[in-house]
Amino acid sequence: MNVRMRSELTPVAVGRAAESAYQELDEAARLAARRLMLRLIDVGDDGRSDTRVVLDTNTALEVGADPGATGRALSALARARLVAADRDEVRIADETLIGAWERLAGWVGDDRAGHRQRQELLRAAMAWRRGGFDRALLLRGSRLEQAREWAGAHDDEVDGTTLAFVAASEQQERLLGQ
Repeated sequence: MNVRMRSELTPVAVGRAAESAYQELDEAARLAARRLMLRLIDVGDDGRSDTRVVLDTNTALEVGADPGATGRALSALARARLVAADRDEVRIADETLIGAWERLAGWVGDDRAGHRQRQELLRAAMAWRRGGFDRALLLRGSRLEQAREWAGAHDDEVDGTTLAFVAASEQQERLLGQ
């Protein structure tokens, strides 16, 4: 499916193409595809406000504990033209996919609040990284407690940058508490 063809497809056809590509993946790559696709969506308050986001490729490949499965998932999704990926960035190729693929809509709807919390934590972690790991950007108090709880309950979804961010925040809290 090339760009011209994709623009001519109905949302139903886009959803079918996505499901077909997903079904061709092995079980580990399916789990990685789920995690990756959820990272590529800015989850809004309701389904109508969900939009695609751009991730740097390294962050996208950090999703999940199995880098090989993530690579297979990303390759398959890119071959199917569902995501656009290059050495710098990964994004959903066409925002129509977000509402058209029933499985993806289900993943988002299963835990909309949790996905929003993950997004906020990832944004804070990326700002910390972009800011040169400035300790002033670390979490404290109730924000750290919420991040700790979310990361503990979703350890299979925490990327390396976010994990390091929470760990650095915890370390700072311990140092300041002594």
